[in-house]
Amino acid sequence: MTASKPESKPELIQTAADVRIAATRVGEGPTVLLNGGLGMPAGVWQFTGVPAALVEAGFSVITYSARGLVPSSAPPAPYSVPEMADDAAAVLGHFGWTTPSSPATRWAATSPRSSRRRGRDGSAVSQ
Repeated sequence: MTASKPESKPELIQTAADVRIAATRVGEGPTVLLNGGLGMPAGVWQFTGVPAALVEAGFSVITYSARGLVPSSAPPAPYSVPEMADDAAAVLGHFGWTTPSSPATRWAATSPRSSRRRGRDGSAVSQ
C-alpha cells in the first residue's frame, strides 16, 4: 500500500438475509467510513485521493458499495433509509467499530430522518 493509492481486496459482509455488502478497510487509527450512497461505488473514492490522505494522516478508512451497486448484492428496490443505515452499521460492526467518535457521526446516527422509523432502542420498526 502506498500513500497515494491505498488498496485492499473487498470483503463481502452479510448485512441482511439477502444482502452482502462489499467493503474494504485500509490504514490504522481512528475509523472513518466513506459512504458514497446509492450512486457511487466504493472504487470511485480512490480517484478522489481522500482515502490516501486519510491513511497518511493516521486514520483507518472503510469504503463500501451500497446495496444495488456491484459488487454488493442488489435485492429488489426500493431501498429505505433505515435499511441503508443498517447496512452501514453492519459494515462498521464487521470491522470492530461500535461507538460514534465525533459529533457529526452521532448526529448522523440519531438524526430525525434516519431515526423516525426506529424504535427507542434503535431497532427497525415496520411501517
